[in-house]
Formats: sequence, C-alpha cells, structure tokens
Amino acid sequence: AQDPVATYVWAGLEAFGIDHQLTQEQTLGFLNRAAEQNIPDALVELGICYYSGYWVPVDHERAISLFKRARDLGSREAEVRLCMVELRNGMQTSGANVLVQSLEKAEGDGSVLAQAILGNYYQKGSVVHRDIPHAVSLYRRAMERGSTIAQHALRQMYDERRPDDPEFQIPDSPEEAGEWQ
Repeated sequence: AQDPVATYVWAGLEAFGIDHQLTQEQTLGFLNRAAEQNIPDALVELGICYYSGYWVPVDHERAISLFKRARDLGSREAEVRLCMVELRNGMQTSGANVLVQSLEKAEGDGSVLAQAILGNYYQKGSVVHRDIPHAVSLYRRAMERGSTIAQHALRQMYDERRPDDPEFQIPDSPEEAGEWQ
C-alpha cells in the first residue's frame, strides 16, 4: 500500500541482506518515497547513502540537507551525524566545543553513534584532549550495545598494545580459535 514507514523498513531489510526480493533500484525507490514523506529515519538512511556513496554517487551537500531535514523533524541521530560532519570538516576550537557538547549530550541520552564518535575523538586527541581510558570506556559501552565500529576500534587499540608473542594473539574467527572455543 506504499506506506512510507513500511517501505523504509523494507528498504532496511534489503540493505542489511535480510530480504532479497527487491532490486537495488526498487530498494532505493522505497527509501526515497519514505524520505519524501519526511520519515526521519528514512532521511537519515538516505543521507548516509549520499554521504558514503552507497547505491548512489557521493553527494555530501545532499546528505547534509537530508540530515538537516531529519534533525528538524526531531531526529537525534541526524543531529549526531551533522556534528560528526562539521567536526570532520575542520571546525575551529570554539565551534568544536559546542559540537562536542552536543555529542556528549546525545551520548548521555543513549546514542551509540555518539559514543563511538566521542571514543574516536578521545582516542586520537582530536577536538578534545587525548584520554585513552575515557575512549576505551566509550568504545566498550558502544560495543556492548552492538556497535561494530566501536568493536573494531577497541580491538585495534588492544592490538597496538598487545605483545607479538603467539600466546597473546587473539584469533579473528571461531575457526582460528581452536582451543579458545
């Protein structure tokens, strides 16, 4: 019946590889129709597509415009993505402080994405003072809530500190784990 929420959900099932009934063009069409109906989550997902070049050519301006529409409709994740884009684009210190405060508020309100982004900033010491223990804490909390980005970042941090001896190496897959299982 072309319900915008249903089409957005169906597009998401396709994107995650759970459903294989639609072509890429149909999936993108569903996502576009839901975005045209101002479904905030669809606007964010379509913005991600344009920002990353997934299914469509990269168009950062269009992505930002979609994120802003979603933010104006109350999407916290759109606000987090806009902060990330602005910080990535080299916001100066005074403006960066406001953006970091917005990310910290979103993290406090439960945004997994904000946790992972802040973890990265604290790990690298960009925008904020470097604080490895705080970065690890943020990454762990985000990882526990399902963030693969945080999981990979945390593993990379541990790998950089782990001795090279075979007894300290952690297998990448269950097949490699052998006795670890």
